[in-house]
Amino acid sequence: MRAHAAEPLRMSQVAAAAGCSVRTLGAVFPCFRGKTPLGVLQAIRLEKAHRELCMAARGQTVGAIARRHGFTNAARFTAAFRRRYGDAPSEILHRAWRRQG
Repeated sequence: MRAHAAEPLRMSQVAAAAGCSVRTLGAVFPCFRGKTPLGVLQAIRLEKAHRELCMAARGQTVGAIARRHGFTNAARFTAAFRRRYGDAPSEILHRAWRRQG
């Protein structure tokens, strides 16, 4: 999931990679990871987007970074990001720009 996080992933693809059915994946995944497969995928995408926002060069946009990491809805991305990190993605981006001088 981490290697293909930016791509549109179907749970059938994840299940096939794990060698099980979608139903089995949904039933056992939370036992091992504490989250659903979609929850883990979102966490991976948020982590990668956060990392990129922290190192972003001037001129990069939140929307472009979000899309690169598989987020197609800006409002949902911002809400999920804020829940996870406590700041809006734009705040992280502006901090990165200020550090660059």
